[in-house]
Amino acid sequence: MTHRIASVDIGSNSVIMLVAEPDGNGGWTRLVDRVAVTRISEGLDFSGRLALEPVARTRAKLEEFALEAREMEVRAAMITGTAPFRRSTNGAEVAESLGSVFGAPVTVVSGEEEAALSLLATQRSFPALRSMLVVDVGGASTELIYADESGSEMVSMDIGSVRLTERCVPSHPLTTEAAAALAATIDDELARPEVAAIFAKEAEAVVGIAGTVTTLVTVALGMDDYDDQVVHGYRLGTGSVGELFEALAAESVEQRCMRPGLPAKRADVLPAGAFLLSKILTNAGASEVIVSDRGTRWGRLYRDA
Repeated sequence: MTHRIASVDIGSNSVIMLVAEPDGNGGWTRLVDRVAVTRISEGLDFSGRLALEPVARTRAKLEEFALEAREMEVRAAMITGTAPFRRSTNGAEVAESLGSVFGAPVTVVSGEEEAALSLLATQRSFPALRSMLVVDVGGASTELIYADESGSEMVSMDIGSVRLTERCVPSHPLTTEAAAALAATIDDELARPEVAAIFAKEAEAVVGIAGTVTTLVTVALGMDDYDDQVVHGYRLGTGSVGELFEALAAESVEQRCMRPGLPAKRADVLPAGAFLLSKILTNAGASEVIVSDRGTRWGRLYRDA
């Protein structure tokens, strides 16, 4: 029987299930890659806990994923929990509960381990790059990882698309005050000495991973049917990211939902994510971001399978 594996990533905004099998050459072939926006971190910034309704939404989607995995004769599952579990007072309890869905433990990784997994997946995706700055814009946090032939270093910022939206964007379209609050919050994080030190390093390329950057590509291309062959490796200009933010910020959530390529459940948080990415690229002095749709779930596959 083919040794099929499910690698599941539970993040602040989305749940992703990759099912893959060995390709016979030491690598892996992607069979399915399911993404669902369940926003388990909803309200976490204010309460410090993972709330019942977001957890229930996440559990329901995991049950769907687990059923599909069984139908595909998946032999093992690896489940990774990230920032929402680290930041919440009940994260361990929720992780144990959700792990029961697949009959496998939810491994809650530290920020450093999450960055290492993302870096591993990115380096496998773009082996020709001798140095890179990896940007992982999540829902609750954002990681910046610099790597070259001598090693790597990482810094984590406690801002992401969901967290910024909950803090700074009370209504849509964005008001001038909301845009100013976003800018001030982001600038405060980017001004931290350890963040500035990452930007001071010379990188051959900036690589963006996770849902914010991949969704910006699908919106830019009007791509209703996601095509990983197009998205993975796509080069999105820094100017285009800024233009997308301006356009999205001027629209209501309902208007954004009418855009091809923009899932309704990301419509409220994408402007904040786009603004954050735009400012990161500007601070890095980058003219573009190379897009990767392979993150933590691929890192777990490469490292642990």
